[in-house]
Amino acid sequence: MPIQCTAEDPRPPRLPPRQPRRPRPASDEESSSEEDAGSWDAESNEYSSGGWEEAARPPTPDESTFAVPPPPAAAGPRTHAVQARLATAECTVEDLGARGEIATGICFLDHMIDQLQSHGQLGVALRCRVGDGPWARPNEPLGAAADEAVHIVGACGEALGRALRRVALRARTRPPDVDIVRFFCPLDEAYAECCLCLFPPVRASVGADVALEPYGTHAAGPRGREFVGTFRTRHTPVFWRAVARGMGASVALARWRGDNAHHVLESAFKAFARCFRKGLDRLGAAAPAAPPGAARTGARRRVTKETSIDVEVDLDAAYAAADDAAGAEAAWDGAAKTPAQLEATIRALPRVATGVDGLDRLLDAFAAAAAVKVKVHCRGDRHIDDHHSAEDVAISLGQCLHEAVGDKAGLRRMAFATRRVGACEVRAVLDLSNRPHVTSDLRFDEEFLGDAAPGPGEVGRALTSEMAAHALESLALEARCTLHLACVADDGLPGHTANLALAAFGAFGAALGEAVEVDPRRRGGVASSKGTLSA
Repeated sequence: MPIQCTAEDPRPPRLPPRQPRRPRPASDEESSSEEDAGSWDAESNEYSSGGWEEAARPPTPDESTFAVPPPPAAAGPRTHAVQARLATAECTVEDLGARGEIATGICFLDHMIDQLQSHGQLGVALRCRVGDGPWARPNEPLGAAADEAVHIVGACGEALGRALRRVALRARTRPPDVDIVRFFCPLDEAYAECCLCLFPPVRASVGADVALEPYGTHAAGPRGREFVGTFRTRHTPVFWRAVARGMGASVALARWRGDNAHHVLESAFKAFARCFRKGLDRLGAAAPAAPPGAARTGARRRVTKETSIDVEVDLDAAYAAADDAAGAEAAWDGAAKTPAQLEATIRALPRVATGVDGLDRLLDAFAAAAAVKVKVHCRGDRHIDDHHSAEDVAISLGQCLHEAVGDKAGLRRMAFATRRVGACEVRAVLDLSNRPHVTSDLRFDEEFLGDAAPGPGEVGRALTSEMAAHALESLALEARCTLHLACVADDGLPGHTANLALAAFGAFGAALGEAVEVDPRRRGGVASSKGTLSA
């Protein structure tokens, strides 16, 4: 029976069943000088490795799948070489290692594999050559013909997979559970999902299921673009099958959204890189989140003819629904005070008080899920309607969040989360990218949130559905993040929009709380192949 993702989403891609193949040698530490000869079948997209012993018996779970291997005889990384019929590849991967040179001769593929360095925190060195020719050099295409290119892609994928397998084996400190890790990665309008099982219990489940087509929507045909740079998109499954085979793992990649071929492929590679790191962490290589070196706070005071707003954010302070009274002496510290600040000196106030009841509930759910301090006080022209209060509050809060995360050095940056409220469940996929973008398929189809029309004298206290959606968008855009909201479940019954909005704000907050965690292994570096998120 094929392995399936069992996390919260009922519609994940399925890890594929595979026919038994010739097994790797029983030892996971092959000789560093050994090269496996083999060839790629361009029509079937399969690799036949001639170096594997035909008579070798498939390992049983007791022998290899669950057994903790002995420590490797040699410390440090090791070069894994794979020789296909028309190409040879060599790869070294070091966990948390220095950035290496990647030169496959297909520059777009180099850029994609580089995501393992930026997002998987791996040092990757990979090179390839065609026949007996010279080794490819970084940023220089080999100009390979189609029959050569498939061998390059396959050999590079196999060599990379073997090197990743070594990293996983070295990180494994105990017999692992049959554990499937997943990650959703956004990139502007696209986002992709990766499901990964590093140590599948059944040899037949080793393989890759790739569902990324179409590669862009601006080309004729159901498969989208044929080329991205010099990379042939039809070779994408070839690469991932080779990686999975080299790793002895099950991999599933799925495109959930995306109209741009470059974005679709890059989000898939990033999702795999993050998924592999997540898998290593579960094997015992995880590092706890570290406290930041400087205060991560943001504050805004916005006064217009329409609203008077005070917002504070502290990413390192705990969530609370209300604050105790500050004391009368706080009113005489010489600083100008807003009405809300003066009121807070004499009595306890909720941290979120906008005058719009539905907005208060949504922002409190957001802060609670993120587990950070958020204070929002607003006095607005609710005698008109809820528009100005909801919009200005969301703008100010988003600006505070952008200020608080700073240059994002050392942050996890990407995260996803789901929240269920009643019959509604929403997934949020977040990237603190400094590239504002929001895509949502949530159906806010009732005039007022929860279908609760305001009573006499309550105009402006009830939140309209359109302003709930607008507040979500404004909050994400002003925080300068990429946010994808996906409806996982929604019964569509009268009043469903209240639960849908609470689930959306909760999922957004939970993803934000994870994305702003500091990963000490990044040593203050930015998780980006560009080296910066400010340009």
